[in-house]
Amino acid sequence: MKKVLFLFVAFALLAPQFGCKTMQAMDEKASKLTSNPEVRQGIMNKLVGLLGKKDPQKKETAMSKLAAFGSKAVPSLIGALKGGDKPTKQGALETLGRIGPAAKPAEPEVKKATQSADPDIKSAAMSALAKIMGKK
Repeated sequence: MKKVLFLFVAFALLAPQFGCKTMQAMDEKASKLTSNPEVRQGIMNKLVGLLGKKDPQKKETAMSKLAAFGSKAVPSLIGALKGGDKPTKQGALETLGRIGPAAKPAEPEVKKATQSADPDIKSAAMSALAKIMGKK
């Protein structure tokens, strides 16, 4: 796992030497690397871990990158809903909403979250559920 993270960070730092002059070019190269399911899962796990961070920029980046994985990120996000702390759950719910209808397998867990006693979790779950169902 450390090797995957090291490669990802090293790639980001060395992107210009790989011919990546823009963020888009770096993302395209990274997409090729993430075609390996084990590497992709390792990256998604690290990104899910960032959902609970207080740094809004790190959290936003993690949500954006996870949403870009689409349905492939859904199992990791379901795991975050089941076992994460409040900020992680909120980030997972927002990310599932961004994924939209492709996050349909998460619907049962999102519905459970709509019953939360925590108004922030409940609100995030209601919003995510509407987007997953294609209503927003």
